[in-house]
Amino acid sequence: MLRLISAVFVTIALTMPHVVEARRSSSASIPTIVTRSGWGADESLGIVLDPAEEIVRTENAVKKQEENLDALSERDKHCRENLKNYPDDFRVQKNVAAESEEGETLVWSRRYSPKVKLIVLHHTGEANGSPLEDLSGPEQVRSIYYTHTVKNGWGDIGYHYLIDRDGVIYEGRAGGKNVIGAHAYCANTGTLGIAMIGNFQLSEPTEEQLSSLRKLLNYLGTEYAIDLKGRTEFHGTMMPTVVAHRDLVSTQCAGRTVQALLPVIRRLAAAGDFDTPLAVPKESKASARGNVNILKPVGSTTLRTMPRGTVSVKLRLSAEAKSVRTGERIAEITRSDRTITIFQDRSGGSVRTMNDLRADRAIALGDQGLFSLTVLAPRKAGTYTFTIGDVQYALTVSSKK
Repeated sequence: MLRLISAVFVTIALTMPHVVEARRSSSASIPTIVTRSGWGADESLGIVLDPAEEIVRTENAVKKQEENLDALSERDKHCRENLKNYPDDFRVQKNVAAESEEGETLVWSRRYSPKVKLIVLHHTGEANGSPLEDLSGPEQVRSIYYTHTVKNGWGDIGYHYLIDRDGVIYEGRAGGKNVIGAHAYCANTGTLGIAMIGNFQLSEPTEEQLSSLRKLLNYLGTEYAIDLKGRTEFHGTMMPTVVAHRDLVSTQCAGRTVQALLPVIRRLAAAGDFDTPLAVPKESKASARGNVNILKPVGSTTLRTMPRGTVSVKLRLSAEAKSVRTGERIAEITRSDRTITIFQDRSGGSVRTMNDLRADRAIALGDQGLFSLTVLAPRKAGTYTFTIGDVQYALTVSSKK
């Protein structure tokens, strides 16, 4: 039984032209891409094995989305407005595949975009100390595939391509050219998602990743007739044909490093220049350290609590570049779920923070300030994230001790 949730809220996207089971080539115009069988995709994960269970899962998902439209987030409301105002941007081809090549019923039917207009760059965004860091490239892809397919319920991996830290490119979502994936909320139709493995809000992609990214972009530009240096209209807005995830929705993906490099990535990929170094040299990072104020976590960034339980976190700001005034904005705060509530401990008591962390006292140049926060977890068990400046926390909510 197919899961039939509205396309407005379904994250789905498009993929894989010609791929081979080998590692990348350093100079060929068509990059080498590891196929799904090459990295060990368990294709049974996207197949309906228990129709009755799929019916229940579908009904529950639809009920959850439709039970209270008044409680929709601003992002949801914006998506519905886009659907209403720009219906052509959400239109799919009629050749919807409900079965795999072997004739097995798919958990999610494969939908196809009439035209790919936009390439969207992502990072996978793991927190520091994530178990994913110790895995090989194929193991990382298999782990992401399981999370997207089973835990998130997307029927397959969300991205069309992934690039590990060695620069190896992997085939992502199955279904062939123009298949719609699950990589950008409310922006999957007509787009293609590429994810570099890592968290580039906290660190930098490797030179190998950036080189392979340019090769892949150059190839996809030809394959999909996309001008990598051009612009296109998407949901009523003119934008470059290659964007970061954060250019479409409120998120830090694909990280500040990739966002800063994006203009030169577009230019070099279009020119076929895959060798010009782009990664920040380690010595440059060290010398630049004193040019900005540094916010770092005190203690672990991996947190655990009960549903609606609380957990305390501390961050230390080093005023290495400039002094800080009382009330000055220190860092942006983003949450993976809007029910995560964060309170900042101040001298006058506990104050709920909204979108940013602010100084409750002045911090002189060269001094340090300590910020104490209390996090109130969502009611629903699961794994969540929230980010304060460049510090990302992973919050596991579970009723089990």
